[in-house]
Amino acid sequence: NYKIKKYVDDLSNTGIVPQTSTIAGDGQNGYQDGSGTSTRFGYMTDICYGSNKLFIIDLTNQKIRQNYC
Repeated sequence: NYKIKKYVDDLSNTGIVPQTSTIAGDGQNGYQDGSGTSTRFGYMTDICYGSNKLFIIDLTNQKIRQNYC
């Protein structure tokens, strides 16, 4: 669905319901630079995270994309 989501689980078994949130992508196929949910991606094949940045391989647009989160 052209989004990157973050999943937070209740690892301590305190009864908190697991939550998801969108951290990148607006859900539309395309190419738009930005940060967070203002970004658009094509077909994403790989994701790497480091130093508060996501690096995304966008195969459709033939780019390595960087997104701050």
